[in-house]
Amino acid sequence: MTTDLRATPPARPARVRRASTLVAGALGLALLASTVPVTASAVDAPAPRRIVTGWMPYWSTAASTASVVANADLFTEVSPFWYSAQWSGGRSVITEQVSATSKADALARVRAAGIKVVPAITDGMPAKQLAAVLANATTRAAFVAQLVDLVVSNGYAGLDLDFEKFAFSDGRSTWSSTRPSWVAFVAALSGALHAEGKLLSVTTPPIYDAGQSSSSGYWVYDWAGIARYVDRLRIMAYDYSVSVPGPIAPFAWVEKIVAFAVTQAPPGKIQIGVPSYGRDWVRRNAANKYLVEGTCPVDNVPDYSKKEFTAATVPSVLAARGLTAASVTWNATYREQTFRYSKAYAGTNGAGAATSCTVFREAWYDDGRAATARATLVGKYQLAGIAQWTIGGEDPAQWAPLRAYARTIAPTPTSVVVVAPAYVGFRQPLTVVARGLSAGLPVADAPATLFFRRLGTTTWIRMADSRTGVDGRVSFRSVLPGHGDYRVYVGGTYERAAGAANTRVTAKSVLTVSPSAASVRPGSTVNVTVTTLPRITKQVLVRQVLVKGTWVTAAKAVAPRSGIVVFPVKPLGRYTTYTMRIVAVATAGYASGVATFTVRVR
Repeated sequence: MTTDLRATPPARPARVRRASTLVAGALGLALLASTVPVTASAVDAPAPRRIVTGWMPYWSTAASTASVVANADLFTEVSPFWYSAQWSGGRSVITEQVSATSKADALARVRAAGIKVVPAITDGMPAKQLAAVLANATTRAAFVAQLVDLVVSNGYAGLDLDFEKFAFSDGRSTWSSTRPSWVAFVAALSGALHAEGKLLSVTTPPIYDAGQSSSSGYWVYDWAGIARYVDRLRIMAYDYSVSVPGPIAPFAWVEKIVAFAVTQAPPGKIQIGVPSYGRDWVRRNAANKYLVEGTCPVDNVPDYSKKEFTAATVPSVLAARGLTAASVTWNATYREQTFRYSKAYAGTNGAGAATSCTVFREAWYDDGRAATARATLVGKYQLAGIAQWTIGGEDPAQWAPLRAYARTIAPTPTSVVVVAPAYVGFRQPLTVVARGLSAGLPVADAPATLFFRRLGTTTWIRMADSRTGVDGRVSFRSVLPGHGDYRVYVGGTYERAAGAANTRVTAKSVLTVSPSAASVRPGSTVNVTVTTLPRITKQVLVRQVLVKGTWVTAAKAVAPRSGIVVFPVKPLGRYTTYTMRIVAVATAGYASGVATFTVRVR
């Protein structure tokens, strides 16, 4: 072993070189004052916390898609590696790296599985060109517009920025000037994407401390500066060992990165990068020379190159080297798999004499056990999850232990019960009451929001914000906008999921009745003016008279566009008081409305 935990940044990552639960309730107010028990089935087998995301390379779209769909219960979103930012004709352009057929198939399957698609875009411009684009307000704005159009026109859930040339091509001397331009760009793109209801994810190599020294990592990406603007901060916590044998992502090094990251950005935004690959190197001796015994032939020159492989191909990699699973050792310190082997080369030397040598090699890789070990940092630091490079190249055996672990940190469900009057007059006040419970206990002091959605529409309108009381209850006063649904959303925490529930309120027509006189002589005409809300053209209005306890229809009319109807009334019978009412017949999704009035005949 020649590699130990380094304080300096590792070499460039390999991938750059390659390219509420709704709980509806129609319960009475009495239920809101009681505790609802949680049944055993609700807690015995909780759904796993969705802790996985990752990148789907364009060269393995089919395999990546299959992995995502088969394990959809663990994924939040996924990032296909489909786009590259290029520089052509003096302007930024975006190129696509996947065929239309592969893209369409992947999108359909991933979206059908209920997983958000947040494609990644890489920096394919010449060194320092993207930094120049971001430094200029005009070119920066044009680039932001291009990226937003890419997301919106394709119906993506957001975008993942994977711009690594700042770190690996531009040179450290550029970082101090690139850093503020980068933050300004992220802020502008975030605002534009969020205005469209889209997400912004940013992928960066690691940073180790808040300084700007050679041992601080890739501080050009300024985590603290961009934290308020991004929805996801993905950290490439791998490629620790690249040129010489050693672990790909030693656990203590990964945790060091995480421990610093949570001081720079909210943990709930952070996704820690997890490798699903390995490398095979020629071992080194004490002098850092290739470890070789004997004299190597000139007509069969040994292969000293570094080999890379995915975790999915480990069985075939071992077989090709004449090894078995028993040859692999789990390193408990680094929490990675490793194996060693030798390869003999026979032939002739420069004089034509027979000769041979043995080359000693060493490999490290991250399999399902390694992935699960790194996933434990999600619960420990309350992170958003892990981001795997690559999805499709992972060890197929990783999913069961990841799922089991994700269940251990699954948030407890929050149930919400909402109660409101079933019928309320159009634009009339009402009270919406809700109660949140989790594990049978009140959800106290939690943020709660009231939304409304008109019947026949899909948009929820934010109406009011409040917080639950110690008993889990929250009350909202509202004015009914029309026939539709109220939703109360109760925010969650890392340990407790958010919850929401809806209740339908049917709007009634509201009638204002204005008789021209309160009392008249027999046979005189009283003009009864009726105004309806909402104004529904051709709504039928009926005038009725109460006769011996029974309402008897006396006249009908059809409302015009103005919603105003005048009923002429000629009451008879001296010294009599007539009780009458106007009924607006239910129509257009509105319940019937009634207004009663009296006319006295003197």
